[in-house]
Amino acid sequence: MKLLHKLMFVVIIVVSCLFVSNAFAEDDEIACPDDLDAGGIRCYKVLDTVCGGSERKGALIYYPSDIASLPDGSVGATTVTSGKTGRLPSVQWVGEAIATAGMVACLVDAVENTTIPGYETAHETGLAILQAEENDPDSPLYGKLGDFGLIGYSLGGSAALKVGSDQGDQVKAVIALAPYDNVDYSPEVDAIDLTAATMILTGAKDGTSTPDITSVIFDGIPENVPRLYALVKRKRHLFWARNTNPGQTDDLIVAWMKYYVERDGNYLGTIKNPGWQFTNYEYISMDSE
Repeated sequence: MKLLHKLMFVVIIVVSCLFVSNAFAEDDEIACPDDLDAGGIRCYKVLDTVCGGSERKGALIYYPSDIASLPDGSVGATTVTSGKTGRLPSVQWVGEAIATAGMVACLVDAVENTTIPGYETAHETGLAILQAEENDPDSPLYGKLGDFGLIGYSLGGSAALKVGSDQGDQVKAVIALAPYDNVDYSPEVDAIDLTAATMILTGAKDGTSTPDITSVIFDGIPENVPRLYALVKRKRHLFWARNTNPGQTDDLIVAWMKYYVERDGNYLGTIKNPGWQFTNYEYISMDSE
């Protein structure tokens, strides 16, 4: 399975090279925050190790400071993307939460950030970056990564569902935050091919990715797939952008990735009982516990 895993990502890398000009936004203001190391995490801009060339300004990798001491092949990793017309800084809070929990997050800034296909490219390129860094002896991620996940907000959330469907068991977990279904795309249809454990969260007062829309998407997930749906009380669509007060949502995001990407049973309790901030909560597990 490991050999198949590697071969599948070779395909991702080649395809991503074809789209690299559209996958990253030119933005000199995108940078790693200061003083992350004090919190036990680090961040760096990604050199163009996938397709060759100069430094990419639209991709950041967050990782735990102690990654060198972690067992090889054990560290879960995920892509993270923003939403319609959004930029990478709006989801840096997700990257920080993931890295603080001992995993790796690759945040990708899409140039084509007004369509779901544009964000599909961003997720696919993020997976390719992670695989390239994992195989690069000069990278802090070298030899450390295990399985992969996808996290996206709004259009990026719908794109995560689509890429998760396309990649099959190469992706172990998908999180769609307020997935937005525009008129040209139906993630509730594409979700039928998902095999990854899938969580959908949206605000109870979201007027864009409404509870009615997102519940239909959730109902399209195959019955044999672990899945979770919940509304965040009193929150609207922009709650997820530049979130400085995530409350219990970042705990649940981390728990889903830790449990389904790294199979860390210590986080199951958070999944089963995420806290008062959630309503309309539905968790369907395929495990025996």
